[in-house]
Amino acid sequence: GLDDCWVETDHHGAFRRLRGLSAGLERQLAEDLAAGPIVPMGAGAGRSGASFGRLHGGRFVLKLGLRADTMVNEFRSLGRLVADDALLRHFVSHPGSLINRPYGRLHLRLGGLRLHAALLADATYSKDVGPPCPAGGREPCVASRRYDLKGESRPQHQENKEDSWCLINGNFNKLEGGKLDMSEDQCAQLRGAAGRDVEFLAARNISDYSLMVLAAARGRGDVRQGCDEPPRVPEPRCAQSERRMYTFGFVDFLTPLTDARAAESFFRGFKYHDYDAKILDFIGKICGRPA
Repeated sequence: GLDDCWVETDHHGAFRRLRGLSAGLERQLAEDLAAGPIVPMGAGAGRSGASFGRLHGGRFVLKLGLRADTMVNEFRSLGRLVADDALLRHFVSHPGSLINRPYGRLHLRLGGLRLHAALLADATYSKDVGPPCPAGGREPCVASRRYDLKGESRPQHQENKEDSWCLINGNFNKLEGGKLDMSEDQCAQLRGAAGRDVEFLAARNISDYSLMVLAAARGRGDVRQGCDEPPRVPEPRCAQSERRMYTFGFVDFLTPLTDARAAESFFRGFKYHDYDAKILDFIGKICGRPA
C-alpha cells in the first residue's frame, strides 16, 4: 500500500450550505462513500484531460485533475465561486438552474502524485441508462447518449467516435438531427434557465463551459424512461416528449477568461469571447426558437 496517502477538503461551510439545498443529500453522500469503490467513467468523459469516477449509486461524481496552472486554474475558480456564497444565492434564486452542483473541493496525495479534485452531482441526474441499444436489438430497449455541446467556439461538424463515452456537436447533428424533440413551452423554459445561468457565469468572466445533454429513447411497456420516473427531475433540467427524454446541465464552468486565455482566444478567432451569446444562440437553434 501507499504510506504517503491523504485527502484534504476546504471551504467546508460553503459546500455544506450547497449540499443543504437538497434534503437528505448529506446522508446519501455518506452512504455512497461508505458503500463501495469509485468506478472510473469511460474514456472521453473528461475532454480537458481530467478523469472522472462515479460513486456508488451514480448520484455523485469525482472529477480528478482540476487544472491549476498559469493558463487555467479551475481549482481556484471553484473556490472563488463558493467562498462568498455567490453560487448558493444563484441556486436559491433559480432552483431550476442548469449549472452542475458542486459539493466539495479536494486535495489528494497518492505517494508522489498530487491531484486537485471536485465532488459534483451527476450531471445527468442519475438518468443515464447506459449505452445505445444495439442495431437490430429486440424491443423494448431504452437507449441513451451523452453529448458535450458548445456553440460557435467549436466546429459544429466535429465528431467523436460513436462508441465514446461522450459525444459532441457533429454526433448530435448526425444522430439527433441537430434538434431537440421538445415543445415550444419546454424550449422556452430551457432557454430561460440557460439565459439566467450564462448571465451569472458571464458576470464572473467564465467561458468555455458546455451544455451536457443526455438524450434517451423513452422505451415502452415495462421498460420506460421519463422525467417522472425515479429519480424524478423537474423541468427545465429534464424534458420529455412521447419518444424522447432529455436532461440538461452546464458542466466545466470553472474556466475564467484570464489575460492568457484572452490572448489565446484572439489568436484562435476570438473563440472564447462573447461566450454567453454563442451558447444561447446555439440553444436557440437546437430548441425551437420562434421566428
